Amino acid sequence: KTAPAKIVFLGANICILICVPFRISGNVQVEEALLVFSLPGSWIFFLFFARSAKLTGPFVQMIYSMIAGDMIRFAIISAIFLVSFSQVFYFLGKDMHVKQELNPLNPDYCEVKGYDIFTYSSFLETFITLFRASMGGYDYEEFSCANYEVLTKILFVLYMFIMPIMLINILIAMMGNTYTTVIAQAEKAWRQQYAQIVMVLERSVKKEKLAACQLEYSIRLNEANDAGMEIRGLMVIKQTKKTRARQRKQAITNWKTIGRKVIHTVERLGVDYAQELLHSYNCLIDEPAGAVILRRDTVFPPPTRSMVS
Repeated sequence: KTAPAKIVFLGANICILICVPFRISGNVQVEEALLVFSLPGSWIFFLFFARSAKLTGPFVQMIYSMIAGDMIRFAIISAIFLVSFSQVFYFLGKDMHVKQELNPLNPDYCEVKGYDIFTYSSFLETFITLFRASMGGYDYEEFSCANYEVLTKILFVLYMFIMPIMLINILIAMMGNTYTTVIAQAEKAWRQQYAQIVMVLERSVKKEKLAACQLEYSIRLNEANDAGMEIRGLMVIKQTKKTRARQRKQAITNWKTIGRKVIHTVERLGVDYAQELLHSYNCLIDEPAGAVILRRDTVFPPPTRSMVS
């Protein structure tokens, strides 16, 4: 799930290993079929490492999101229309090559010459022909050889309105939304991909070697105790595009906000309760009128005049 390119690469390696017995047995057809799937899968593995680059990482994430989300939804909807229209066009055009062999004086004679029309001779051929037509490749003159020429042309126009015009444009719009979402979070998406690569690589390393590598890039947070245990962590360097002036202004704003909350807390609860509240670790301070100060293990009484005074 986190490394689809690596899964494809693993499948390509398995296909190459399966090719060995077929090479020995002389079954060239099966061997070549396996190599057809293994060679593209080997090159796709480059996407696994392209995720770690800041330049290409967001675009790799974009490709994965489009394939896993937009393309699957489009494939499900388009398959419904392709299968239904394939059945119709198969019955309308399965006799096209037969009409080409009729006598020219026959009213059902097909005038298309130069090649035999087998594009609608079977359901599978019809399915592939309609899929090709949705991408803009079709031979309109072949419809004159259909069993019902006018009906065939009307259905073809209806099909072209649904598939190339409506569904494909919806797919483009969905991909545009995916592109906008990923680009808006390009920095976060790249760091997420980088972290996933580190996790995948760590899972493929032995525990002893992984522990030794983690000691090199981690930082010790405390001295080892009597049991020889120590706490280690990672140093995170935060990158920001804020200028120093903007950071200083934000810090001053935060201090003013905290100051107002402290004053409000003292006025509402008194000095003693405010000190206990401000020095605790599990309290929430809010400053709107009538706000209640929340704590997990303590319920503060409502303020009284003696407390405020």
